[in-house]
Amino acid sequence: MIADQAALALPSTTQTQVLHIIREALTNVLRHAQAQRVRVCVECRGEMACFTVEDDGCGFDPDAAIGDHHLGLMIMRTRAERSGGQLLIDSAPGAGTKLHLYLPLPARVDQKGD
Repeated sequence: MIADQAALALPSTTQTQVLHIIREALTNVLRHAQAQRVRVCVECRGEMACFTVEDDGCGFDPDAAIGDHHLGLMIMRTRAERSGGQLLIDSAPGAGTKLHLYLPLPARVDQKGD
């Protein structure tokens, strides 16, 4: 669901990183979550674009998912940070998972007629 089109106004290199992160998140849902539903939401929160991937699957402990065995999560975080953003994961065993990707929106210049 695209709640706010303005969240898509990111530089093309950042858009590419978003695509890779969302694709990896959806691949993880397919491979690991045993989810019945997944939802992707795009919106603005202040000066940030927010991309959320939420599933109703089996969940996991994000703190335990740090390390070499969870390379996909590490790569997603690195992609977000290199784009000036942040990746947050809210999950617990048996409670599904919410992945939030926050990226700064470029400064908007209002065009006013003089």
